[in-house]
Amino acid sequence: MNILIIPDSFKGSLTSSEVAEIMGEKISQIFPKSTSHIMPFSDGGEGALGVLEDHALGTFFNCDAHDALGNFIKASYFVFKNENSAWIELSKTSGLKKIKKKNRNPLKTSTIGTGKVIVDALDRGCSKIYLGIGGSATHDLGTGIINALGGKLIDSRGKEVFPNGGNLINIETIDLSKMDPRVFETKFIIACDVQNSLLGRNGSAHTYAKQKGASQEMINQLEKGGRNFTDVVEHRFGKKIDRIS
Repeated sequence: MNILIIPDSFKGSLTSSEVAEIMGEKISQIFPKSTSHIMPFSDGGEGALGVLEDHALGTFFNCDAHDALGNFIKASYFVFKNENSAWIELSKTSGLKKIKKKNRNPLKTSTIGTGKVIVDALDRGCSKIYLGIGGSATHDLGTGIINALGGKLIDSRGKEVFPNGGNLINIETIDLSKMDPRVFETKFIIACDVQNSLLGRNGSAHTYAKQKGASQEMINQLEKGGRNFTDVVEHRFGKKIDRIS
């Protein structure tokens, strides 16, 4: 009997490779005459870089970054051989596994660290970025990435606000005048396996914020902040991002 094992990671606990190894061992015990073919998989979250290491040609690079709470870390990403493209795994910087459960708080966490990795990839000449967004500890709606790339979030007093979930409600406008110009020449491809809308009962806050440490009160706050942010984006850029699913 031939058995194909293609698992994803178990969020916050095991990588896809670790899951596959355990499954392979158990199958061998139950079906000793079977042959298992192991192929760890990823939905773009934790473990994506490990899958690429086993199945793609390229090089890993390390750079200075921060986790979702601003602590200094070293982060790795993958640059494909003979291509000006990189795979960046958000969970390596802004992920749940980087933060102890007691410290998880999507009102305070930010994707700034992921943005720093993107900057490093741009510095290496990459013009296409594959961004796997699974396993996030954040609900800043990517504002941390915008900030790391030179964008500024401005409140009603004209002051810059820090990019996190709790400050989404305070954003009055977005200033991209100092944005890294390479961003506008770069193709971004988002690796994501969900289809939730941004807002609403089945939206991002109500569906995912609890696993990131949010109480119901915090979820409601994040939802209000998300609505404000979508209004700001529509007013500033003419894009209705709440309708993208």
